Amino acid sequence: MSLKLDEADLLIIALLRDEARLSLRDLGCRVNLSAPAVSARLKRLEDAKIIEGYRAVISFDKFALSLEAVISVKVLPADFERFVDEMKALPCVSSCLKVTGDFSYMLTAGFTGVKELNHFVERLNAKYGMTKTSIVLNKEIAPRSPFTLDDLKAEN
Repeated sequence: MSLKLDEADLLIIALLRDEARLSLRDLGCRVNLSAPAVSARLKRLEDAKIIEGYRAVISFDKFALSLEAVISVKVLPADFERFVDEMKALPCVSSCLKVTGDFSYMLTAGFTGVKELNHFVERLNAKYGMTKTSIVLNKEIAPRSPFTLDDLKAEN
């Protein structure tokens, strides 16, 4: 990271990580800066690719998705690109991670029930090979960018 970050930058990043829709005014109040000063800092952080984007978290309940699963898939290297392209095209897949170990990829995906999950896993098994499925019981920590203020301070 080539951009020098100060305490206000770090606090802005931490606040946005947990609540990306904070207004410039609210951010400014929390870091003791004016809204224009916060706006300038955000532009600088975005231009430096420290903040790469903002995203909406969609409610599973509102789409009647009552089941979330973590699915590990063993994919042959020759099929990696096809697999990733297919997963990108499936709205039920919320993440696809290339991992080390016995499996090549780890997916998280949402389903209306066990029948739909089972059908999805059977398709993966038929196309790509071995899978391992776990059902998510509870999200103890919502998806977020991992960092601590100490981590960012150490990089500066």
